[in-house]
Order: sequence, then C-alpha cells, then structure tokens
Amino acid sequence: GWKVVFNMGIWTPAGFHGEKKTKKFFEGWYNKVQSPDGDEAFVFIFGYYASKDGSDRFPFLMFLDEKREFYGYTRLCMAGFHADKHRYSAVCDNLHFSEEGMKGTFEVKEKGKRIEFDLKNGELKPWPVTTFQPGVMGPFGLIPFLECYHGIVSMDHEVNGYVKVTTLKGEREVEDEVCVQIEGGKGYIEKDWGRGFPHGWVWVQCNTFPTKDLSLSASCASVPFMGKSFPGFIVGLQEGPYLHKFTAYAFGKIESLEADTRSVQWRMSNRTHRLEVTAVAGVVGGEKGGEGEGKEGEGGA
Repeated sequence: GWKVVFNMGIWTPAGFHGEKKTKKFFEGWYNKVQSPDGDEAFVFIFGYYASKDGSDRFPFLMFLDEKREFYGYTRLCMAGFHADKHRYSAVCDNLHFSEEGMKGTFEVKEKGKRIEFDLKNGELKPWPVTTFQPGVMGPFGLIPFLECYHGIVSMDHEVNGYVKVTTLKGEREVEDEVCVQIEGGKGYIEKDWGRGFPHGWVWVQCNTFPTKDLSLSASCASVPFMGKSFPGFIVGLQEGPYLHKFTAYAFGKIESLEADTRSVQWRMSNRTHRLEVTAVAGVVGGEKGGEGEGKEGEGGA
C-alpha cells in the first residue's frame, strides 16, 4: 500500500538536519550583524558539507567584513564539530554559535587574517512554526525530496559585543588590527539545508531602516519538483511584533520583479497588503554598507 512520508525536520528549522547525512548534503546558518547606523556589517556563515560520494565531510566557516571588503573561508575539523538537532546550538573546537550569540577565534591563513569575535544576542524574532504552518516554507516544507529547505531563525534582534580583525605579517607578527565594538546592533539569522542551492534565485534582506523595529527578508527561487520547476517566493516584513507574510502558498502574488547583479525592483501583494521593494547592492540610505532598501506599500505594510 501507499506510505506517506513527511519531512519532520521542518518543524525544527533552527536545528541541525545533517546528523545522518553523509553524502551530497549541505547546511548553513547565516548570521548577519550590523551596527545601529549600518556603517559596520559582518556576516558569519557556519555550516557543514558532505560531498556527492561521501568521501569528504567537514564543517566550515565563511566570514565577510563588508566595510573593509574582506571575505574569508576556512575549513574546520570534523572531529571537533557538534550541533543540536532541536535548536540552534553548534560548536567546533573554540567556535560557538547559538541562539544566545556567537564567540570564537579563527584564521584565514592564505589571506593572513585572524578574526576574533564575541557577540551576544537579545530576544530573537523567529518566523513562527506551527502544526499546520511549519515555518517559512509552509506546507511545501513537508515534502521530503526537495532540493533545498529554508528557515528563518530570527528576523531581527539586538546584538552587543565586538569583532576584531587582525592582519598578520608572517606567522604571528601583527601588521594591523581593527576592533569594532557593536552596541545596540541589529542581527538576522537564517538557515538553508539540502542537496543543493536552486539554480536561480533573488534574495534581499535589510533590518537597518530609518523606521525603528522594521526588518525585511525576501527571497524568490526556481524550485525543481518532479521533473519540472515552479517559482517559489517567501517574503516577510517584521513591523514591531507583527510579521506581514507574502508567500506563494498563502495566496501571495508577484505583480512584477526585475533583478540584475546590482539592483532589484519587486512588487507583490497578499490578501490585505501590497509591498514594493527597491534594493541596490551595497547601498543603504545613500551610503555604502548594506544590502537593501525597502519601501512600504499600500495598506500600511
């Protein structure tokens, strides 16, 4: 007879889904931190990768210092890696990432950089997970054979701490050092896991608007499904305690979308609101240092 199998892990999007995945799998937590004025912005992507044949498995850390235009990647040791499957809590040797914050030190040796960080999170604002709406993907997240799954751990939260970027000369000699203090900063955390990323997607995220307590996460991708594909989109506008949702599975509609490598013009609607998003790469409020600019639409969104 027929057997119905659901993707049960979708109800715990913040947790680790790769415990038994030894082949063709990736998972990553995207952590963004910005100073209150948006002048400083850092991204930490902590993740796990398993090759197609399972011969290569390792955790990794990607780092972006936007203001100083530095990007770094380091491969980590599998023996020191552990992650909780129920909540966001992952460690690898001296690196700690969790809902409470992140802390550690690592080096990008080929670029002569050492990064030290200690950042504490305030109260998170996750995309709600309920019995019938399991996170951002809604009912689509229950399908067990999708290429990629997505989750939002926090739309917006306060961050306090520091990030220190040291430029090394030779093995240990310090050539330059920048320590950025983050006080009352803004944070955002999301998740992706699966066999691979979509072959085409648009993504915009911003939580440093002039309007206080406003945060936007918007993504649209080509979703392969049973030999074909369909456009899926997930957009959330956090306005204080309320989350405005624009999604394909909840009768949302894309009215227009124009995107290239430098900008996005996107207009969409749901049953009660219309939202227009204008995003320009590397610009927020006319100054370098952010990912996007959003404009509120009709209906008070």
